[in-house]
Amino acid sequence: STMSRGGFYSYYFGRHKYDHEMLAPLAMSKGLHKSDRPTPEYLIKLLGVATNSNIIESSTDEENNNLKKFVNMIKRELKIVAPSNFLLSHSTLDTNRDKTIANYNDQFHGLQIPQSMEANLKDDYFAFLRVGGFNPLILKEMLQPLDNFPITDEILRTHPKFVEDSLEAARRENRLFIVDFSELNSVQQGATVTYIDKTTNNSVTAKKYFVVPIGLFAVPRVSGLGPEPLEAIAIQGGQNPDQCPIVTQLDGERWTRAKQEFNCADALYHELISHLGRTHLLVEPFVVVTNNMPTRHCIRQLLMPHIEGTAFINWSAIKSLVNPGGIVDRLFPGTLQSELELTAKSVLEPGFDKLMLPVFLEERGLLHDHLQYPFRDDGLRIWHAILEWVTDYVDINYKSDEEVIQDATLQRWATELVSEKGGRLRGFASASEGRLVSKSYLILALTMVIFTASAMHAAVNFPQKGIMSYAPCVPLSLYEHEPSTNFLPPLEMSAKQISMATLLGTIYYTKLGQYNDKAFRQLAREKQENVKEALQRFQHSLRICDRESRSRNRAALYPYTYLLPMLVPQSINI
Repeated sequence: STMSRGGFYSYYFGRHKYDHEMLAPLAMSKGLHKSDRPTPEYLIKLLGVATNSNIIESSTDEENNNLKKFVNMIKRELKIVAPSNFLLSHSTLDTNRDKTIANYNDQFHGLQIPQSMEANLKDDYFAFLRVGGFNPLILKEMLQPLDNFPITDEILRTHPKFVEDSLEAARRENRLFIVDFSELNSVQQGATVTYIDKTTNNSVTAKKYFVVPIGLFAVPRVSGLGPEPLEAIAIQGGQNPDQCPIVTQLDGERWTRAKQEFNCADALYHELISHLGRTHLLVEPFVVVTNNMPTRHCIRQLLMPHIEGTAFINWSAIKSLVNPGGIVDRLFPGTLQSELELTAKSVLEPGFDKLMLPVFLEERGLLHDHLQYPFRDDGLRIWHAILEWVTDYVDINYKSDEEVIQDATLQRWATELVSEKGGRLRGFASASEGRLVSKSYLILALTMVIFTASAMHAAVNFPQKGIMSYAPCVPLSLYEHEPSTNFLPPLEMSAKQISMATLLGTIYYTKLGQYNDKAFRQLAREKQENVKEALQRFQHSLRICDRESRSRNRAALYPYTYLLPMLVPQSINI
């Protein structure tokens, strides 16, 4: 292959290639292909946010080096000098003060106030985060007691809505739920970060840490008036009950701290598994294999809008965000190598098929109507809208299972996805050992790719700005300080948290269901009209989804907006 030029970003020509070493054992795109080059419209958006977010100004020299390369690359791609207003900071992100809630709040002067600041650590909001927050993917029905989580009826009855309830009754009626972060046990503790304390102008090296908590949640007895909100019952701040006593809302400041520690663990799980692993990196193999299909192939034409920008943003993240000494390394509490090892494991297990939303929710016991769960409700609506669209599209292009089986290009696509020399995608077409043997499975697989690239990524990406930017509610790391109660991030690190969350949670580029005029033009003429009609039905379904979500939100204490279809991009491009 021939590189178009050297430097931070280089583009090559020819077939897309795999890199099995960048994030081993995962398969990544090897460098950037000329087709991965982003559009000017996207780059202008990215440049504006990257410079406005204050992330450059608040970076260390090591962070700054890669981030400045990133911004300069954007300018070079656009062949422009950024207008001066792009370089204005919305906020000074003042760090020259003590760690008080008022000073954390003041860092948002001139910025949109996040939902998490307004609600902060209220118990009802803390419970809502499990079903409508930044990581609404870890709740699970509690069917059996855990040996290392000794909850009792007395603990349940500390909550005023459960004073006449029992664990057995709640379990029997499918009202008992758990969040267990034990998967984080593999992340190594002991990481440190060095920063300049602006109050003394001295260099400070702080040790970061996190806990691996277990939380008990429950739904009150059904009132008959519709789904009930989830309630937070108890938190155990570690996996060993002998070392970590269970706390409840009766425990005052200990309860408040337990909720902050819990949200810190949730943020780590979110960033490593739900976000980076099971959206960005799960879709990456499809970028390579789909780009290598003939341009006229119907599956390539369907998927290309849903992988636009993904190789570019993943490459950018690895080079300038998730790199040694980079902003993610500095903000999160574990060692970078152990964090990325957990990310890779999350892509490989439980595998592609089991991450399909209806399967995932059912296996976790989360389909009960009596549980208010806005992510589930909005997500399933969009899933089914995509499923209907993909069904129509596949029906137009394949008349039978036999046509799927006989499509040699499609079969090579599937074979390459699961090959150890190719995409290394686990759990794809698991019932047929990675082969495509039916229209029905092809439809599910394509639905999964499109849903993951659009709605699932939106659900875990955009709350970074609206929820995760506020350190007192969602500290990205806990810090060992004197006095020991002062465990929240320093204001210097809070400023970086705001900057990163703003950068990642602001860019909306493309809209789900809005394909450009060139889409599907290479299909046979008689198929184009049928696809156009099917697409109109899809767009109509998305408008209905949007209306239903907005209608629910009007009566909601905490509106859930991250899966409004009009705010869901087509692809992972940030």
